[in-house]
Amino acid sequence: MRNTTLSLLISAFILSLMINSAPASDENRQSSVESWVLKNLANNGGYYRVRSRETKLAPLSSIRQKFLEYFDQSDYGFDGITAEDIEIQNQERSRNSFASSLSVWFRKDIDQDLVVTKSELEIFHQKKAAIAIRSNRVFIAKTREQIIQILNELVARDLVMDTNKDKQITLDEAVASIKQNKNHKRYNRRRHNRSITMDFDIDKNERVEREEYLTGINNALLLIDENKDGFISEPEFRSKTNQM
Repeated sequence: MRNTTLSLLISAFILSLMINSAPASDENRQSSVESWVLKNLANNGGYYRVRSRETKLAPLSSIRQKFLEYFDQSDYGFDGITAEDIEIQNQERSRNSFASSLSVWFRKDIDQDLVVTKSELEIFHQKKAAIAIRSNRVFIAKTREQIIQILNELVARDLVMDTNKDKQITLDEAVASIKQNKNHKRYNRRRHNRSITMDFDIDKNERVEREEYLTGINNALLLIDENKDGFISEPEFRSKTNQM
């Protein structure tokens, strides 16, 4: 009898632990989803139309539609988003970032001989260096000395790629520099954070279905819309982002 009672007590204790731990796990998952939504709104506000000078920003219906559009772009198999889909998306973003950085180097190669010389850099940056200074809505032309100083700074910044210090940048040097560039890596990390998180996967089948995704988005947007007027105001948006 004593053993039976002890077994029942242990079973009840384990059951209570399971019951108490389930809501916390779900709460953490929803918190992660809300954080993901906020980061996407903060980093890509123009895309979701939540950045404007108006008092009221886009209605929740418009923002929700943009998030669904992003889901459809990410669902490569049209059967829900898996970890494999997310990895494919991250690789694609990394390639696009690398290609974008390298395309700038090709634009500086004026004679298209796959070598960017110091003189080509000076020609490329001349226009940017000479842009007038804007102060109190008034444009002030730069002096010759200012233009030369800025031009030298721009050229020197690019010549960091010149690892053998011969005053020119080869294609190999450009590729190696872009891969090692901290800004490029930071950009990749930021873009990778935009990938849909598996925390949307409510039923834990290792696949985010459209309905699960929409449920997570709706819950997060309703939390951001504190006064429940169907819009995200600037104070509401900033209040939540400050808590991130």
